[in-house]
Amino acid sequence: MKNQTTEDLELEVKSLRRRLIEAQREIEILRSKNGIPEELFEKGLVDEYFFFRRLREAIRSSQRYARFFCVVRVDVNQESRDPNDADASRNLSVDTAFHIKRALRQTDVVALMDSGQILVLFEELETSQAVQALRRIQEDMMDLPSPNYSVVCFPSDGNQEEHLLDVLNQRIVKVNQSHLTGSVLGLGEEVLSLLN
Repeated sequence: MKNQTTEDLELEVKSLRRRLIEAQREIEILRSKNGIPEELFEKGLVDEYFFFRRLREAIRSSQRYARFFCVVRVDVNQESRDPNDADASRNLSVDTAFHIKRALRQTDVVALMDSGQILVLFEELETSQAVQALRRIQEDMMDLPSPNYSVVCFPSDGNQEEHLLDVLNQRIVKVNQSHLTGSVLGLGEEVLSLLN
């Protein structure tokens, strides 16, 4: 990493603030155009339409500027869900997504899909940093059932949206089939407990 002057750091902070303001404006515009449900918008969450649009932008930007990012899939513990109560399952997913969003940077995108699945976009984080963030989140979520996670990183796990999502889904299947307890994380061939 090159040495940065104070002036360089100030410019970078201004740039990040500008990006945050633009992202907040975009959320407001999309909310009004695409009807992000009020329950999500009030908690700083987005819907799947906004998430996939943001993911495509992250891919283009990362290809152009040789940057990286991670996408995380969060599966709320199936054992804690009542299969006969769809509202309770949805509320648990909303609560979990909200806890995750509160623990992250404002620029990270947390989406609640129509299926109840939660996706997180960590821009400019590599895999090890994403794992650290998930461990920190897990410590803050002791009052909720322990979710499982899978992580993919651009470009090491792929450079196309469909491929990244396929790998993400394959990893969560492997995690859910593991015999580890508590929150479990899937990274490539490796499945590990977040509580260690």
